[in-house]
Amino acid sequence: MLVRALTRSSEGVVWLIEIGVASGGKVPRSAWQNFPTDLEHFLSYFVAHEAHHRGQLCMVARQLGQRLSRRVAEGVWQWTRLSHG
Repeated sequence: MLVRALTRSSEGVVWLIEIGVASGGKVPRSAWQNFPTDLEHFLSYFVAHEAHHRGQLCMVARQLGQRLSRRVAEGVWQWTRLSHG
């Protein structure tokens, strides 16, 4: 389920980047968006947002007393590699 959600999210971000490139470097503004619509700000926001959620996953695991394996802790940014075994 997580891999499916990450894939859907990734496809949505790629779609917005394609729209931005086709629109001269601007993405359409969303109601929740509190930053400029240029691709540089857009990509920076989503990288920071993604890092925030990955940090939340690590924090929740720790709060639940679940020690993350070294492989997971060191590879938290490498979902594609980890999803293939």
